[in-house]
Amino acid sequence: MIYFSIITVVKNGENYLYDCLNSLNNQNFKKYEHIIIDGGSTDNTLKIIKEFKKIKKKNKIRLFKFKNKGLYQSLNYGINVAKGEYVGVLHSDDFFYSSKILSKIKKILLNKTFDLIYSNIIFCKRDDKKKYIRSFNPGKYQKNKFQQGWHFPHTSMIIRRGLLNNVNNYNTKFKIAADYDLMLKLISRNPIIKYYDKVTTVMRHGGKSNKNIMSIIKANLECRNSLIKNDYNYPTFIIIKKIIRKIFQLSF
Repeated sequence: MIYFSIITVVKNGENYLYDCLNSLNNQNFKKYEHIIIDGGSTDNTLKIIKEFKKIKKKNKIRLFKFKNKGLYQSLNYGINVAKGEYVGVLHSDDFFYSSKILSKIKKILLNKTFDLIYSNIIFCKRDDKKKYIRSFNPGKYQKNKFQQGWHFPHTSMIIRRGLLNNVNNYNTKFKIAADYDLMLKLISRNPIIKYYDKVTTVMRHGGKSNKNIMSIIKANLECRNSLIKNDYNYPTFIIIKKIIRKIFQLSF
């Protein structure tokens, strides 16, 4: 039985991919699959994956080639081929904080069936994974917190696959903020949610939504459009509160 499907989308990710692969391969809970969607890499990405699979004989990698598609289209493809009961995302330049992440989440799920589990994440310098910049410790979920600019850390989310299918996965009309839109769709179904108050994922700074000022502006405009689509009142004020919350995230 496969319990977790962890999806990684990559295109020309040779610089950081090994840390991602290794952090998942080192998990002491082994009932998972690592779905890797390659978007048409022209560097050594595929060679790294091939060599990793050769060296790590018991790897759980399922590699798919999905050329020239966007991030969220690729994630949807990964969800559609997933076999696990729960689905998570691990970006190609990110990695799990320890080798016990999946086992600890599985232990939580032994006591009660949750639709969504989320946790804390840490950001590190792009070229120094041991140099932490800031943390994102969201605190306990309450539905009305989204009106205050609150949201889950996307890469900390482990979601029951059936719930993802019920909300039609990611909306690919959003190019940067489909993850935020997904959160709004998920909570509209009143899922059973658990906050795991520990760090699970380390993200390298400089992702798609925060690599420059224009990306930040575009991401927040998309978030506003998603709020409107999901019938939230005062979307502009929610986005302002969201930006303020991010400014006050804990820095190291």
